[in-house]
Amino acid sequence: MFGNVANNRQLSALMERGLVEISEFESADLGPVHYTLRIGSVLEIGSDGQWFESHNFEEGSQYLFEPEKYVIFVAKQRLRLLDDRIVGDFSPASNLIESGISLSCGKIDKEYGKSKNQQLHFGARNNLSSTVKVEKSTRIAHVKFYDLTGLASDKSDISDDEWNTRLKRFLRESDDGPNYDEP
Repeated sequence: MFGNVANNRQLSALMERGLVEISEFESADLGPVHYTLRIGSVLEIGSDGQWFESHNFEEGSQYLFEPEKYVIFVAKQRLRLLDDRIVGDFSPASNLIESGISLSCGKIDKEYGKSKNQQLHFGARNNLSSTVKVEKSTRIAHVKFYDLTGLASDKSDISDDEWNTRLKRFLRESDDGPNYDEP
């Protein structure tokens, strides 16, 4: 990715200027060039094909991650990017390697988190043939922020498919009612 990776001082400045917001910010989780995200809850897929919260770390201390199972880890923190020239890139926390957990993660870009209710979801799979204990303090991912404010760039738009995916996510976050995948 081009642009400047925001170090801890630059990220603090972006937050002070109101360009980046991190809910439940903990200064201990601020690394030299990343911010560490911790687990908040776990989503599992039901027999009806819908995701539901199966474990909340505010209510329970430990999640028993069954062998060879795929779930969604929801980060405790929420992020908001309030300038389209700030983007973020995720990487799995290294402690997951020793635990046998694979994490699928991506990026965030302009206008991410416009809704304060938007959660960060990461696909997680237990690759072991044994149960893994996931603790409330588990680090799940790191986010690096890139400051593109000093670069000249062309305007870019998201595709219709990406827009529809984001719309479904937004509607799901703002209302647990109907199934938005149905016509």
